[in-house]
Amino acid sequence: ICEALDITAIRFREEWTYDPQSMAINKKVVAMAPIISLDKKNSGKTFVKGTGKPLFWIKFSKETPVNTVLTKRIISNVPFFGKDDTKALNMDSALIEKYITALISKLKSDSITAYVAFDKLSNKKLSSKDVSETLSGFAKENKKITDIRFLEEWTFDPNTMYLQKKVVGICPLIKEYDAKGGFRGYIILFWVYFNDVWMPFDKKLDLAKK
Repeated sequence: ICEALDITAIRFREEWTYDPQSMAINKKVVAMAPIISLDKKNSGKTFVKGTGKPLFWIKFSKETPVNTVLTKRIISNVPFFGKDDTKALNMDSALIEKYITALISKLKSDSITAYVAFDKLSNKKLSSKDVSETLSGFAKENKKITDIRFLEEWTFDPNTMYLQKKVVGICPLIKEYDAKGGFRGYIILFWVYFNDVWMPFDKKLDLAKK
């Protein structure tokens, strides 16, 4: 018997589109599923934490008003390339790489602005020269962008539970490995923001105006 506490994640099916001028990504949630990740030591159940299994899928046939905020600030990583992500790839990597290439081109031309990326959101801007030099350094080391970190605001309709995501910003990531090929962690590059950003304690970040 599954209990609410056994549900550890939500899996989404999404359609992604983007504005080629601002590079802002829009996510349309078409379905979602609660994920159960049970410990095999828990009453003889067989699922190990981390493997996860969808209980069921909820499909959304059409958009409905979503005016209840679930969270203003949620961060998640999505892999699209990497030797340890064979089972995790869930998108067209070639198209995502094309998007990343266009994003970097606009950053280098000062069409859009990048912000310093640490564990916490930053309001310090990066120049196009800074971006170019940073990426050139990683290219010389044969390191490429492998993941996208999303900053999102989620809203939903309390009646239908239809959920939508507004992508506030993205942060390209590079996977780093040790000499034996073991995964060490992520190299965090920079944030690009598309909408209003709320810092900790509800302090608003003033975005650069072009």
